[in-house]
Order: sequence, then structure tokens, then C-alpha cells
Amino acid sequence: MNNNKNIFWNSILKNSLVVGIMMMLSKIIETKMLMNAASGMGLYTIEMLVVFSAFIYLLVRYTKNYRTALMEQMSEPKEFTFGQGFRFIVMLCIISSIIITLGNYIYVHKCIGYQTYLNEISNALKQYIASAPNAGGAMGTIDQLMSRMRALPEPGILKEIWSGIWSYAFYGAFLGIIIAASLKKGASLSKNEDDDDI
Repeated sequence: MNNNKNIFWNSILKNSLVVGIMMMLSKIIETKMLMNAASGMGLYTIEMLVVFSAFIYLLVRYTKNYRTALMEQMSEPKEFTFGQGFRFIVMLCIISSIIITLGNYIYVHKCIGYQTYLNEISNALKQYIASAPNAGGAMGTIDQLMSRMRALPEPGILKEIWSGIWSYAFYGAFLGIIIAASLKKGASLSKNEDDDDI
């Protein structure tokens, strides 16, 4: 049992570091794109799709690696349950979210400045919407929204981290149901079987 816990936490800490750094850098890049209307929404959408695909691939890959490590030290009959895969994915997403949120918080609040960030987002949205027909009403809505956001207290780091944990726990639960169901095994695991999985 203790060995299983060691495998679980060693895999979680090592893999969440990779996922967290990748998603943190992606979040920073997306923030820069949102602040720069010239980058366009097309490039922003492509970046999101590429990173989301990489995110899913890593969740599948790391869950399979965890399954292999767990089953190698099991006696017959070997089994990897849905619950084991689901817990692994959700916890990996939660730990990764702390890295992601912390990195983005430092970038937005310390490197850029929160008020500067809001101003840049407002200007970028206005530039993007300016070319649309009947943009006048939308401009007024953006001004009202940004005025309300500027009037609110600047979000604290603990609030941001807690919000990030809930968001990524939801993503992990949603994706975990699908991935864990596809990777559960009730029979002996061979390397050939593992290579044939998703």
C-alpha cells in the first residue's frame, strides 16, 4: 500500500510539473495575445487548440505510465481500475493548476501591473470590435465593464489559486471520466498491450 502511494505521488509531482509549466507558458502567451489586438483572434484560437491537444495527450501518456508502474509491482491478478485512473488525473490537474495560476498571477500583477493589464485588454477589445458594424454600442459596454472591474479590489493570490484549483479540478474530472474509462484494465498488462492503447 505504501509503495502504491509512493508511485502515485512521485508520478503526480513529476508529471504535474511538466503540465503546469507548459500550461503556465501557454497562459502567459494567451494573455499577451489578448493584450495585442494585432495578433488576431485566429492565432489565439489556434494556440488554444494546439495546447489543449497537448494537454490531453500528456494526461493520457502520464496516466498510462502510472498504470504501467503500478501494475509492474502487482501480483496476479493485475488490475487498473477506473477509480485509480480518475483520481490520478484529477490530482494531477489540481497540482498543475497551482503552478499555472501562480505563474500567471506573477506575470499579470507583478510584471505587467493589474491596472495596466485591464487597460491593455480594454484597448485591444476596442480595436478588435471597431471594424464591426454598429460597434458604438459594444464600445460603451466595454467601457462600463472595465470601469466596474477597475473599481473592484485587485484579486489576491490565494483567491486566484483557489479559483484555478476549482477550474482545473472540473477539467480533470471531465477528462478523467473519459480517459480513465478507456485505460482501465482488468487483465495482465503486457508491453505490447500498452503500446496498442490510446
